[in-house]
Amino acid sequence: MRQLPPLNAIKGFEAVVRLGNHKDAAAELGVTHGAISRQVKVLEDYFGAKLFQQRGRNLVPTELARYYAAELGAVLDRVSQATQRVREPAIARKVRITGTSSLLMHWLVPRLPGFQAAHPSVEVTISANRAPYAKVAATNDIVLRRHPMRRDGFECRPLFRDRRVLVGTPELFRRCRVEQPSDVLDHTLLVTDGRTEAGVWDRWITANGLTPTPHANRIKFDHVFVQIEAAVNGLGFALLSEVLMEQYLESGELISPFPDTAMAYPNLYALVPEDARSSPGIRCFVRWIAEEGRKVSGPMEGADDDTLRPVDFDLMADSPFQSFALG
Repeated sequence: MRQLPPLNAIKGFEAVVRLGNHKDAAAELGVTHGAISRQVKVLEDYFGAKLFQQRGRNLVPTELARYYAAELGAVLDRVSQATQRVREPAIARKVRITGTSSLLMHWLVPRLPGFQAAHPSVEVTISANRAPYAKVAATNDIVLRRHPMRRDGFECRPLFRDRRVLVGTPELFRRCRVEQPSDVLDHTLLVTDGRTEAGVWDRWITANGLTPTPHANRIKFDHVFVQIEAAVNGLGFALLSEVLMEQYLESGELISPFPDTAMAYPNLYALVPEDARSSPGIRCFVRWIAEEGRKVSGPMEGADDDTLRPVDFDLMADSPFQSFALG
């Protein structure tokens, strides 16, 4: 038999610890300040211990209270998710997706018309977010990241592999008289300041047996999507995701004349709830992403499987297409 505390009291207590004061907790739950105080007192009586200490005019949660509130917060997030899924019709429910800005802007959004034409009853909500996946998993159905993910109650699905290719505008290749890969090193190189991007040109030079140019001009950007815009506008040469570049390569805005110099780029994974098998909306969206991705670079192991299953992380770590940095 479950040993449960007064359930109404734990909502008030968790809100106080999370928000930092009784006033904000009362506003969030739609009750009075006095009601929150009574709920906290009920819980303290239940445990026979103080959960807050008076420090000047402030009430500070004890170490035990902080631990308990963190555990309760995770449970309440799960309850909220489950409640929303039960309340919404499965086939017509919203599918909430979050990913990085570059992936959403340059790959996912341009393909969405195709998904909506095939699945008009699924309402898609998209948000760009670079926060750690654990922070956004509770408020989204699908979290897209360039590395495997672990979270209780969720499954990680490998979607597709990717490569990094040398790109530039046709005019830039002509103007710079690039006839072989090493020729680009005498001109402007575009780089991004990020964990997976650090030292990418040096790795590309080494991988292709080239000699670095000491005085090469490099322009650095803080986001990949800004770097892509710079490349499309002919500012310099870039080493970018083949998947993200597909539309630009097909249109001819960018070209990649040296495919043999391509190297690994972090692959794409989707974090989805374990109960996604019962949600046609989530299921078809994840399957659709995998199908779109393999049109460019081919599927990863497990991406062809129609079921959602956990990633074999040991296996993925041995993949030649594995991410440079996991985290």
